[in-house]
Amino acid sequence: MSIDEKNQDREKPALQADGLDIGYANHVLVRNMELQVSRGEVLTVIGPNGAGKSTFLKTITRQIRPLGGMVYLSEVPLGKVEQGELARTMAILTTQKVQPELMTCRDVAGTGRYPYTGRFGILSAEDHKAVREAMELVGVEELGETPFADVSDGQRQRVMLARAICQEPDILVMDEPASYLDIRYKLELLDIVRTLSAERNVTVVMTLHELELARQVSDRIVCIKDGRIDRIGSPGEIFSGDYIRTLFDAEEKRFREVYRGLDPASDKDGAAAEHYIRRGRKKLRCGFTTGTCAALAAQGAALLLLGGKAPEYLTCMTPKGLCVRAELVDPGILSPGKTRCAVRKDAGDDKDVTDQILIYASVEKTVSGMVIEGGEGVGRVTKPGLDQPPGEAAINTVPRRMILESVQRVCEEYDYHGGLRIVIS
Repeated sequence: MSIDEKNQDREKPALQADGLDIGYANHVLVRNMELQVSRGEVLTVIGPNGAGKSTFLKTITRQIRPLGGMVYLSEVPLGKVEQGELARTMAILTTQKVQPELMTCRDVAGTGRYPYTGRFGILSAEDHKAVREAMELVGVEELGETPFADVSDGQRQRVMLARAICQEPDILVMDEPASYLDIRYKLELLDIVRTLSAERNVTVVMTLHELELARQVSDRIVCIKDGRIDRIGSPGEIFSGDYIRTLFDAEEKRFREVYRGLDPASDKDGAAAEHYIRRGRKKLRCGFTTGTCAALAAQGAALLLLGGKAPEYLTCMTPKGLCVRAELVDPGILSPGKTRCAVRKDAGDDKDVTDQILIYASVEKTVSGMVIEGGEGVGRVTKPGLDQPPGEAAINTVPRRMILESVQRVCEEYDYHGGLRIVIS
């Protein structure tokens, strides 16, 4: 495969549902599902009991047949993927209890390597290494020689997660993976999912009843209700306002008493959007790029210009599929038809010279078109061969696209059809 072909393959969605109907026999639970899941994305499916969440997972893992439409893996119809290739591509973790006889926890975890072994399932030194690393990652290495039948439900769940991880899948499908886990291991599960996504580019598709966990770990959330996908969005979009309460038809007063922390508007420290990676045993908090700051600042300035008010916080989805939430700083009206906002750069635990500086965006009405320019502190391209032509502001293609898309969404919201001049400084 050539480099161009490899790059094209990476750009394909890891998983796609096209007009998908799911259910059992002739009874359709959810109709016409349209969904694309990117590589390395963490997608969580939530909804009331019986809505079809587990049925969706069983359909995309070929445990049951679709009642209509198609499922694709990297644009290949699921039904045409050979069984061996499917086993190497996709790992599954369910709440169904397995009862292997006379097997240790290490033996059970080791079955995750069977797609790579010969017909007798004999593990090589490399296979044993993968099993050991997976068991260490989920914290069950000390249970290696313990009979699987003798461990608790929570320990079994972690061993089965190790089994799925050492399978080294491109896609990890999990049905209620936090079941049987106590608070400590639920938090560790969150870190493990983030590590798999950020460091190994594993696509994670799962169902969760733990709404707070879903808010913390997900890049996008799919909400299923009344036989359809009711909403798809970032955690900030799904958990804002009153939507979650209405999704579950919960009584308002009681819901707010129990789940009052689910609205990101009350999350002043921005924890809802934090992401982490692991370097060895060290956990590092991810920051966000200057381009992300510029896009959020431009969106805030556009909201102030066209809507008359800038919110306290904004969220956006980065090109890597991560949901970033940041506070808007120093919003102001510079003149009639011109506003500005800033976002403070947060480099996370990988500090650099841009950490904590303010990235400003001013937005000004013009007759037509959208123009991005560089202001104070933004360099200019002086030689050919770079991302932008000589004379242009040194703002690369990806952040330019993020800035334009964030402002265009505001224009659509307020039905504005004029032009805008956006200056980043």
